[in-house]
Amino acid sequence: MKSGPMHRYLFHALRPLLCLLILLSGLAAPALAQLPNMSGNPPSEQEETVTDAFGRTTPRGTVQGYLAAMAQNDPIQAGRFLQVEPGSARAETLAEQLRTVLDRSGRLAPVSEINNTNEGASGDGLEGDLDQVGIISSPDGDVPLLVRRIQQDGHAVWVVADETLKALPKLANQSVATLIERYTPSSLKGYELLGIPAGDWAAVPVLAFLTFLIGWCLAWALTAFAINTWLRRAPAETRDEARRVRVPLAFLFSNGLFRFACLGLGVSVIARQWTFQLYDIIAILSLVWIVFIVTSAVARRLLDTMTRREKTSAISGTKLITRLINAVALFIGLFQILDMLGFDVGTGLAALGIGGLALALGAQKTIENLVGSVMLVVDQPIRVGDLCQFEGVFGTVEDIGIRSTRVRTLEHTVVTIPNGAFSSMQIENFTRKERFLFHHQFGVRYETTAEEIERVRQALKAYLKEHPAIQDDDPAVRFLNFGADSLTMEIFVYIETRSIPKFFDYQTELLMGVMNTVQGEGVEFAFPSQTVYLSRDSRAPANFLGGKPESTARENKPPSA
Repeated sequence: MKSGPMHRYLFHALRPLLCLLILLSGLAAPALAQLPNMSGNPPSEQEETVTDAFGRTTPRGTVQGYLAAMAQNDPIQAGRFLQVEPGSARAETLAEQLRTVLDRSGRLAPVSEINNTNEGASGDGLEGDLDQVGIISSPDGDVPLLVRRIQQDGHAVWVVADETLKALPKLANQSVATLIERYTPSSLKGYELLGIPAGDWAAVPVLAFLTFLIGWCLAWALTAFAINTWLRRAPAETRDEARRVRVPLAFLFSNGLFRFACLGLGVSVIARQWTFQLYDIIAILSLVWIVFIVTSAVARRLLDTMTRREKTSAISGTKLITRLINAVALFIGLFQILDMLGFDVGTGLAALGIGGLALALGAQKTIENLVGSVMLVVDQPIRVGDLCQFEGVFGTVEDIGIRSTRVRTLEHTVVTIPNGAFSSMQIENFTRKERFLFHHQFGVRYETTAEEIERVRQALKAYLKEHPAIQDDDPAVRFLNFGADSLTMEIFVYIETRSIPKFFDYQTELLMGVMNTVQGEGVEFAFPSQTVYLSRDSRAPANFLGGKPESTARENKPPSA
């Protein structure tokens, strides 16, 4: 199959989308690298799942548990997350001091960056039983917020390390009231909802609105600059796509601005942690949104170019790769969001290595259809826009998707076929024809003489040789056989066109020409006729034929013109 230039064009046309897919794969690698036991091997003794009533089995669980306890104004419960004797007065005091320090000068790491395994993070330069989950600023320098893994009640738990607790009294004395604390009306001080002070409830919505407004202005200015410079000569559709990026881009800008404003004004750590997590989710969705917009714009530009240059072979590949990129981006985004919300996605994915049978039973058809779609694009038995026939279905291919292919029939119904089954069918592609066969038979009356038949043959040959759609110096016009009611003649030539509508036009024109040529030679077309012979049976009664013993014959023929 001569497809080398076509495949090279497809590669060059899809190179931007392939680069974006590689970039997304690189972004997914760090997340996938953290999945535990992806090889499917049984867990070791050190990796055995342990349970803790307070969720302290991972550094992330300890941080979230401490914040949840302080949100309920329960310092006794919060003290269980510190490396001190649970229930002691010192534990309550340190829990309160830790909250004060975090509210005024502390910063916790984003939830997605805090390790969520029993063993903690590795390669961070700390001892094996230590993890850093935040930082506390002070006039004497930054103090790391550390958590340590210790043995308690017969199993390992993570608690705020003693190194950090020893510095808390001094850090609490050095801390000063934040701007929100200073300017909160005295009538609102002391009131909290879900552990968040009333001043923060008033400040956070205002900050969210102002930072989004600033982010919108930045996004509008950036896209306007791009439209007036880089995209000045681009089609109107491309400039419209650039304008669509403004909303998700504004969310991304506002994410950074909101964090900076909350830290600068002194929003409490509980309010910060929950709102930062919400903003992280919005940022991920915004990135996925931008990927959708960019891939849609690039794909539309490529499809327009391919259609204009009649490179239809690359259209299906472009659509498939665009959908794969969007699917990868959506998968990465959902994976990160579920991980932020505390779902153990890694363990679920790792179970696929162990539960191969479940994958084979549950996802077999999905994988089969995905592989089938790739084979349809690579092997290209059909392309979008091709007229094809398979298993009694005749129609035009409208779309080759990741799961199925849609075909529009002549009755304008849509037939959807799973790609796994479609790729294994015997498909007849009419659009790929280099030329069309004109093969017809017709009969002339038995009264036609041999000289008349030869004269008709030569006249038809001359007519076909002169026709512009027939590129044959010796068209095949034959006296085929003696039929039941006619002398059968046959025409076997090729019409030189790749267009199906033009073929039907040429076929109509040729049939009319054949009719005129045959009639012009004085030869008549035959139609079904029958001759019936009647005779008297010698064994029949004498009066069986009305008393007439002689044989009679009647020819059943239509009256002559």
